[in-house]
Amino acid sequence: DAWIEGEKNKGPLVGAALGEQLFTRKACNSCHSIDGTRIVGPPLNGIYGKEEALEDGSTVVVDDNYIRESLFSPAAKIVAGYPASMTPYQGQLTDEEVNGLIDYIKSLE
Repeated sequence: DAWIEGEKNKGPLVGAALGEQLFTRKACNSCHSIDGTRIVGPPLNGIYGKEEALEDGSTVVVDDNYIRESLFSPAAKIVAGYPASMTPYQGQLTDEEVNGLIDYIKSLE
């Protein structure tokens, strides 16, 4: 009972805490690691603010806009060495959830 009452008093998750929850709930962790391990998609730890090489030979800085575009149109800019297999999340995430995921990725070192 005490645990349930404590959970009620926490209020809704926001920011990076919301993003961390969504990262698991939306199964992002099945393709993207947060510890540098290579799986289906690129690892996300330490990626924010860095330049990524893309399949077409261009580069992109991983910032809020790139992450947002990658969530909604993942085939637009494919990181070199990875397949274009991510499902678009257009219409599945609110602005608050997208911002939470961005905050979470920013927090990963």
